[in-house]
Amino acid sequence: MTPLEQFLVLYFSTASALAFFLTVYDKLAAKHFPRHRIAERSLLALGAIGGAPVMLVTMALIRHKTQHFGMIAFLSVFSVFYLGACLGYLLFLREKRIRRKKR
Repeated sequence: MTPLEQFLVLYFSTASALAFFLTVYDKLAAKHFPRHRIAERSLLALGAIGGAPVMLVTMALIRHKTQHFGMIAFLSVFSVFYLGACLGYLLFLREKRIRRKKR
């Protein structure tokens, strides 16, 4: 695993964990501490920087903000983008690098 791959795994793992915990926290705050909610803009920003796939699944599991069409649409678009980028890397760029090493 190259240093870039290690960095990306660490980055997206951290963003995903943070997205999970902040989504659950916001759900709990909505029920018990309405004055301590996380702004929707902040949740969207976290989704945009890498936490979208985990945030989308977490929101569906705990039924939080699932009625907000804009939020669901935004996170869905970013999830498709990130998952497509990962798949593209694995199928094309990584394969080219492996072929070069074999020569």
